[in-house]
Amino acid sequence: AVCHWMERRHHWHITPDEIVVDSGVVPALSHALSLVARPGDGVIIHTPAYKPFFNSIKKTGMIPVFSRLCCE
Repeated sequence: AVCHWMERRHHWHITPDEIVVDSGVVPALSHALSLVARPGDGVIIHTPAYKPFFNSIKKTGMIPVFSRLCCE
C-alpha cells in the first residue's frame, strides 16, 4: 500500500525492501542521521526545536549547528 501510494501521489517508485519501520520520529531521526552523516559532522537544527531532536544529534556524536527560526 505504501509503495502504491508513493508512486501515485509523488511519482516515486520504491520497493518494500526500501521501507524501514521505526518506533517513532526521534528514533527515525537517529536512524536517518546515521545513514547520511558521521560522528563529528555538523547537523543544522532550527531553534527553538523539540529537545529530543537535539539529543538525537548529540547521541550520534554529531555537532548541532543552530539556525534560529525568526518570525518577521
